[in-house]
Order: sequence, then C-alpha cells, then structure tokens
Amino acid sequence: MMLFISYLFYFILLYKITASPQINLHLTDWINANESHIVLQHDCLHLAAWIDEENDPYQIISYCMSECPSKWYIQKNNQDQNFAFAELYKLNITSEQLYLWSAPMGVIERYQFYLNLLLTSNSLSSLMAAHIFYNCTSPRFGPLCQYSLDAYKSHHLTLNEIIHEFYLHEYEPITLTCYTHLQCDRGSIYACLDWSEICDGIIDCRNGVDEEPCWQMEINECEDNEDRCRNGQCIPTPFFHDDPNVFECLDQSDERLLSQQRLSITMNDEPTFTKEDVACSIRQLNSNMKLTSSCVLQRTDLLQQFMFSEKPSIISNDCWLAIKCQLDISQIVSDLKCRDVFSFKKIWKEIINETCPDMLYVPAGSVAFGHMYFLYTKEGILRSNARVPPPEYVCYNDRLCGGFYSNRTLLSIGNNTCRRPTDFPLTFKSLGLSRGNWRNMYVLPIYEQLHQCNTVAHSGSTSCNSLIGYRCLNSSKCISKHRLCDGMNDCDYKDDEQCSSVNDSCSKYGSKNHFKCTTRNLCIPPTLIENGRCDCGYNDYNLCDDEGLNLHYPKKHISFPTICDGFTEL
Repeated sequence: MMLFISYLFYFILLYKITASPQINLHLTDWINANESHIVLQHDCLHLAAWIDEENDPYQIISYCMSECPSKWYIQKNNQDQNFAFAELYKLNITSEQLYLWSAPMGVIERYQFYLNLLLTSNSLSSLMAAHIFYNCTSPRFGPLCQYSLDAYKSHHLTLNEIIHEFYLHEYEPITLTCYTHLQCDRGSIYACLDWSEICDGIIDCRNGVDEEPCWQMEINECEDNEDRCRNGQCIPTPFFHDDPNVFECLDQSDERLLSQQRLSITMNDEPTFTKEDVACSIRQLNSNMKLTSSCVLQRTDLLQQFMFSEKPSIISNDCWLAIKCQLDISQIVSDLKCRDVFSFKKIWKEIINETCPDMLYVPAGSVAFGHMYFLYTKEGILRSNARVPPPEYVCYNDRLCGGFYSNRTLLSIGNNTCRRPTDFPLTFKSLGLSRGNWRNMYVLPIYEQLHQCNTVAHSGSTSCNSLIGYRCLNSSKCISKHRLCDGMNDCDYKDDEQCSSVNDSCSKYGSKNHFKCTTRNLCIPPTLIENGRCDCGYNDYNLCDDEGLNLHYPKKHISFPTICDGFTEL
C-alpha cells in the first residue's frame, strides 16, 4: 500500500513538472517584521536574463517583494495538499525532488538539513519533523501557495518564457517613478526626480538640490590605471571603449554616443544592467530634446505634460486651455479637446484677449536649469501668425549667468531678468527642423546656446585652484577642469571651450582621452567621437578624424601584397 501511495505521489508531481513552469522562491524567511523599519526584499525570483543577441551579457535578475508581509491578508490554505517533513522522508522524497516540484528554496534547505540530522540521529530532527511543505496547484506557488503570476498562460513551459513574453509588451507609463529622498520643486506637484537626474550635470530643481553636493564628483581624480567617466566615476582602463553594448560608467560615457542613441529607444525588454542601471545623461541627441536623464523615453513626455498641467492661480481655466491650444503644444492638449471647446484659432484668440492677463509664464514653471522661464505677452500671441508661437522673452536669474549683449531693454519680474531672444543672442529652431515639436523648437536651443546658465559649477575658493579647477574669464564662477573642452559652454564668455592644442597635445584639458584633430588645431572630448557629426572637419581623403574610425586605417595604409598589383587602393 505504501509503495502504491509513493508511486501515485510521484505521478501527480511528475505531471506538474511536465505541465507547468518550475518556480522556486528565494528569501522567503528574510523578512523584517517591524513595520517601523524598511522591509528588506523577500520572496524573490532569481532568473537568468533572456539572451537575444550574442553580445548580451549574462546576468541574474532578481524580482522581489518589498512590501511588509502584514500588509496582505493571506487566508489559510485548505485546498492544496501539504506534507510534514516526516511524511516526505517516509516517502523517500529527496531535496532535489522538492526543487523540481517548485518548492521555495528555504523549504528545500530546511528539508535537507532535516535529512542530515536524521543521518546523525540528532535529537533536533524531531523538532523539524512537523515542518510543512505545501504541494501547490499550478499556477500558484510560494510557501503557502499564496502567489500566482497574472502573465502566466497555459502554453508557458518555463518561468523564463513568462518573464520574457511579459517584457515584450512596450512599457507605457502613465505616472512618474520618483526618487523620494530629495525634495525637488520642478514647477509641478506631479513632477519629481528620477535617480538618473541626480548629479547628472544638469539642474532640474528650482533650488538646485539635485546637483548641490555633486562638486565632489566633479573634482574627483582617477588613478593612472583608470579612466574617468564624464560624471567623475573612475573605471579600470581596460573597460574604456571595450564593448559598445556594456557600460561600466553610470552615464554610459565609457562607450560611443551611437551606442547610447540605440539604447535610449529600446526600453521594452527585461530590466537588465544595460537598461536599468545606466543613465542616458546626454539630453540633446541630434534634433531631439529630452527633459530627463532617464533612458525611459516616455518620461520626457510625462514631464512635459505635467509642466503644462499646473496653471497660475490668477489665470482662468478658459485662458489656460486657450493658450495651450493656440501654442499647439503637442501631447498636452488633444486635438479633439481643442476642437470641441474652441472650433477655430480665431475663437482661441478671442478668449485669450478677453480672459488672459497682459503677461504670463507658459509653462508656469521653469523650462531649463531651474531658473529659466518663457514669458509670453497677450499682444504677442494675438499678433503672431506662427503655428507654434515663440516666447517673446526668456527670463533668468542674472546672478547665475551672463555674458549677453549689453545696452538692451530688459524687463524685471520678481527676481528674474527677462530678455528678448535676440538680445542674448538666442536663435530658436524652425518648424521644419524641429518637426513642429514645442520642446525641440524652444527648449533645445537653450540647452545648446545658453548652457552657461546651467550653474552646476562650484563657486568656492577651494575648488578653483589650478590643479582641480578653472576660473572663468571676467567671472567669479569656477568649474572643474574636467569641464574644459567638453563640448558645452560653462563660462559666460565661452572661454572654457577655446580648445586649441598646446605642443600638439590635449593633456591640459583635464582628460587623457581628449582627441587631437589632425585637420585642425583642435581638441575635442570623447563624447564627440563617433557621434554621427563631423567635429574635426574633413581631410584630403574626405575622411573625418572623429567619425568612422574603423575606416581610417585601411584607407591610409595598404598591405604588402597590394603593392604593384595593378589596382589602386589609395
């Protein structure tokens, strides 16, 4: 009879093995029961990442619970069979079999420990004999069979298939993921910081708290056997430019820009190192503007949406909606909503004329660097025939940047100084080049042309000594020497980007990886190499020093057998 029961038990579990995925939970006992403290991750699935391409790195991904277990009410399981360890022992069940039957790893380890105690006749074995193993009915799993996966389908044979198929669906976030340990004012109660936006070299918060302590990374120096990432992180030299698909620098600056462009648009995949543990810190890629250093492209659209969701209290709802429709802010107000409420642009202008103040910030919060705003006048909006009317003024804190045209008529509004774009000078992009995108037309030029207003630089005397810092011309502003010749203006008079080589060397600019152009007496940063644009200029062979590096050698050198073979190689 016992032999029959044993065979029946094997048959039932063999059916479960062949018909359903194997799911073994880890850390099922590692729980902080005190709710006043941070609950450690528990009840984890450890899975090898799916390998789609040969150059994908091998890695284990952990999917864990982090909520306190007491948050969930787990009913007593009266449906699934359960067996005490003593019963399993009598049935000659091994710990390996429990593993194949999707038992939690903690249960498997305790059962093996129980078997070991029996071999030594240890009295402790009697205390463990009553420990329970729940034989869960698929698709449920866990110590008490309390879990199931919504993504599970009957055709799935492995857990990897379930996870892989789940991540094939494109990620469409409707809310922002927030780093909650810094209080950041981004101009909207709905907008917040992502971890990738902290110490990324760009101020996002009005009070600059996201970049305030980062000067220590700015002045960080690396050892001789290390290379320096753009953000100040140090990595071993062999890992610099070693694999375009694997990044050691959090900001991806150890690899070529084209790799980053590819990465930033492929986010519908498993949360691997190359997708989750890096920042896409370069916010201007070709003619596209991002508002974040996150690699999740939808975050920019959400941030822009939230920028326009907050209206000043003194402005009516009708005025605010008419302004957004008149400015043709894409992805903010649906075309249908604008058509339903205001049939034609003429009617929008009538409502603006009747309900809006003479001047207003649009959006209400900062558009760049925590202190730059777009100021529109009612008269200018009504007069403009442009499809996407430009702001008449750009306002800023004049204590944070300068070097602009003098003897111009300025406006002062609160603590802000306001200039017409031509008085900086600032040139906005055309409708065609920006594809009609408000962000690319008006925000991108500020990042490109007024980057000196991004006052990340540390203004302390200790940071401006000749070894680690550089004092900008005619200014008290100090910047890290690693910001010299990095492709972005940090000084008011752009003297940090005067990048001629000295004695045919670029070593004075703070990085051993600056590139010396052969066609011009110019040093360029690593970020401009292989970025899809020729920065050095073309040589006599119609080659660009900083682009298509793999083409240079064969076009400048020939192998011995090709000499006098009747064909022209050079």
